Amino acid sequence: GQGKTNLIEAVHLLSRGNSFRPTETLSFIRQTTDASKIHGRFIKNALEFDVSVSFEGSRKAALINKKRANSAD
Repeated sequence: GQGKTNLIEAVHLLSRGNSFRPTETLSFIRQTTDASKIHGRFIKNALEFDVSVSFEGSRKAALINKKRANSAD
């Protein structure tokens, strides 16, 4: 009830591009908003990656270091 699973799901979504739960994209967005965004920074050795995933309606867009990324990235 404190949001631990939501935090884990956000990290998983940013690192893998999908949720570990069998849900639709629309379930990530609050009913009162049209768009939502998840942002995080990953650091490995001397490399830093700024990753964000935004949802607009049923569309999902990912950015890595402010550049558009596809599912293979």
